[in-house]
Amino acid sequence: SEITKCTNIFQQAEMYYQNNQFEKEIVYYKTFIQQNQGQEDPTKTGNLAESYLRLGHIYREQNQNPEALNNFMKALNIRKKTHGMNRTETAACYSCVGSILIRLKFYTDALECLFAAIRINYLYSGKNTEVAINYCYIADVYKTQGKFLSSVEYYNKALKIFEKISGKIHPDVALTLYRLGTTYRLQKNYAKALESFLASLQIRKSIDGDNHPQAAL
Repeated sequence: SEITKCTNIFQQAEMYYQNNQFEKEIVYYKTFIQQNQGQEDPTKTGNLAESYLRLGHIYREQNQNPEALNNFMKALNIRKKTHGMNRTETAACYSCVGSILIRLKFYTDALECLFAAIRINYLYSGKNTEVAINYCYIADVYKTQGKFLSSVEYYNKALKIFEKISGKIHPDVALTLYRLGTTYRLQKNYAKALESFLASLQIRKSIDGDNHPQAAL
């Protein structure tokens, strides 16, 4: 799940999530937001931003992208006000907004958000998993725009981070190799595409076995 670890106040909502009761979870967060809007207390304001963020994740999983964007933007605006621009909490919101803007095909705005998230994460954590994820989003944008060299560059940046953090036998590495292969294929660099797909496949087999659905990708 992309939903962040819940605090005590959100345990009931987390139970709804675990039981796939998404409509009840949505109602829970909306009720909490309605009851706490306009709060000045930092803790309550933080929980308000968290509620918007979690709502955004639910809507993203349901492919309700405009609703997801609306809630992610509200979370971002609160985080910018309460945490400032250069905090990892704000970076997480920038990343979420960027991911939805990609789906909505607002690529320039998406790149702006993703690079902002990377810049902030570099200040605090250096090359971490969040940076790698955002590199992959950026590579996706460049691939869609036909900027294949840039796409390859950013997938490789992500790949190096994933391998350093998680080792070479890891689902994130496999997925990044697969996505890299799709760029090579679009570039008509079929030898490199095959190399990337086969490397991804071997990792999937090592993790999941020959008969796991992921190995069929």
